[in-house]
Amino acid sequence: MGLDKTMKKNWVEGDTFAVKIENAKPEYNGRYIILIKHDFGIKDGKNDIYFWAKLTPDDKIPTTLEEVNKLEYIKTEAVPYVARLLPIDYDKTWKQIMEEDAKKTYYPDEYNYLNEYRVHIWMKRGLPYDEFVYIGNYNVEPPKDEYISENYWTYFLDKNDKDKYFVYRLLLHYEIYNLRQSTRYTEEGAKKIHETYKMFVETPFIYRENLKQQRVFKHINGWGAKLYESDVAMDIKADYEEEIKNNKENIDQNEKIKRFCDRHKDIRKDEIDGPVFWIVLADQEMKNKTLNSKAKRIALMAIEDDLENWKNQELYEERKAELDKFKKKLEETKVKE
Repeated sequence: MGLDKTMKKNWVEGDTFAVKIENAKPEYNGRYIILIKHDFGIKDGKNDIYFWAKLTPDDKIPTTLEEVNKLEYIKTEAVPYVARLLPIDYDKTWKQIMEEDAKKTYYPDEYNYLNEYRVHIWMKRGLPYDEFVYIGNYNVEPPKDEYISENYWTYFLDKNDKDKYFVYRLLLHYEIYNLRQSTRYTEEGAKKIHETYKMFVETPFIYRENLKQQRVFKHINGWGAKLYESDVAMDIKADYEEEIKNNKENIDQNEKIKRFCDRHKDIRKDEIDGPVFWIVLADQEMKNKTLNSKAKRIALMAIEDDLENWKNQELYEERKAELDKFKKKLEETKVKE
């Protein structure tokens, strides 16, 4: 005797159920929604179950794998192609994101949408599921163009849902996405949706890159390529000298540097000014014969970051020559532990 499939706790991957359509449009009444349990790499929660859904063309319940495979999958979302990049990882550059994306495979339709088929049903615990008619366990052929995003519809089923509202929602999505009864499947509608998503996805990166370039331009062209030919470098140098001068508490070197770094945490986190901070700090410590291993190690890495910021700039070669000399001096300097 097999497990009781009227109990949700006994459902496993591939279990397939038929749910009769009632109280819907006449063209659907009497037909069946076929639900195939599939985890999509997600562990089911207590109330969350994931399926693929299909729709029968008539009032007959499929009884074989072949019959189930012939049924049409219900699409639950049509994602604009550019939205595949969401959610945005702002720790990466646009170039890095696009390079990673190029390694993936997508199957957009002729309107440049990516089709989702995931059905997530929130099923309240303790309800009887006798309306989910178990018809077998099948290893079905998956949708050939399936796209899985970070976001998806959730269909709810609880004791107040006498009309099986999740069935209504699935039929609505079937009409929108399968039958294309939506303006999104017109040239004008698709264009509007794609342009909106494109602006939403790309604008933050365009703004950030423009801002970064403005700051690089201002920083690099203030004076020149020498180590102290910028406001930031001169300010850090002056602050360091002031710290040494006013060290009346005679605190140890490590505590002094920690306090100095804490005071300049905003500069340290900056993409442009951060490398300059560590380079100048190391230079000042070398002059005072107080260079420690941490400052030396970070300054050596900061040299590479600073040169990256100077790439494609007019004075890049001069800056590189300046930092090459500084790097040689830094590498030869013994640290004070």
